[in-house]
Amino acid sequence: MTARSPSVYLTCQDIVGKCRTVVELPVRGSEPGGEDDDFWHKGKAQTLLIIAVPFRTGGHQAKQPAAFVPIIQQLQELHKKGFVHGDIRACNIVFGEDPKEGWLIDFDFDFGGEAGVVKYPNGYKQTLDDGRRIGEEGNEIKKVDDWYGLGQLIFDLHRFDRSNMTAPDLTLWELEGFWTTTPDGWEEGLPFEDQVVKLLKYVGSYRHNGYKLHPIFKAFLEN
Repeated sequence: MTARSPSVYLTCQDIVGKCRTVVELPVRGSEPGGEDDDFWHKGKAQTLLIIAVPFRTGGHQAKQPAAFVPIIQQLQELHKKGFVHGDIRACNIVFGEDPKEGWLIDFDFDFGGEAGVVKYPNGYKQTLDDGRRIGEEGNEIKKVDDWYGLGQLIFDLHRFDRSNMTAPDLTLWELEGFWTTTPDGWEEGLPFEDQVVKLLKYVGSYRHNGYKLHPIFKAFLEN
């Protein structure tokens, strides 16, 4: 089965209601004075999904753990449609003023081949400015890698404020231990999906109990 282009994702309004436009970009190197860029494989046009979200009324930083609920749900639906995001990191997640508003942005490219797989373009790792990523240039990125990246973002780039708690929350550390385990050898559709459900319930449970996220990293998005 051939992987579908992200352009098909434009029709999935039930997944990302804020989707505004899909931009099909030609191979780089055709600009005046430009040189062939390894970021774009010569001779292979890529399709990039761009979601225009209300940056002026929203912001990057999550205010509470429950803000990640819509992000987790969107990633679940994205995977159900056969896509892989491929670039889960802080600057590709935006939160709105409403705690129920959060969006995944900047989906990676579809290089064809196996369904639900994207690949690191040559030279891509040099462009990363935040987040911990598994894989090397040219390696496949699968659904489980998306979950690994999201888990790292939640637990590595933020810490929970327990100043008013009398004891640490052991569940957090149990989940952190799971997400910091490299998923080598995992097969899609096996145990990690149960862990995703557990993560969804976990972050959702901290909606009204006074827990807040203290950022130890912050990315800025231009309007």
